[in-house]
Amino acid sequence: MRMVFIICEANVEDRVIESLLEIGVPGYTRTTATAEGFGIHGRREGSAVWPGYNSTIITVVPDDVSAVISETMATLREERQGRLAIHVYSVAADVLL
Repeated sequence: MRMVFIICEANVEDRVIESLLEIGVPGYTRTTATAEGFGIHGRREGSAVWPGYNSTIITVVPDDVSAVISETMATLREERQGRLAIHVYSVAADVLL
């Protein structure tokens, strides 16, 4: 199993979730438009100087599905000519309960 973390611009969160459901992800947890930070796409702090927020979406899926998630999110980025701030990370996950 893999725990997949997706950090994306808050304005595309619904599209990200729709894509996850289309590929059969059984569930997710999200924090909507509250993630602030700084990275290669600039600052997102929800202020007049650094507008915008990020959302985080977490899901636990079989190993093969995590690869499909990565490919699907890459396709979303390509739709925006690479300008979409979206990052996907995964770590091994043991389901304990």
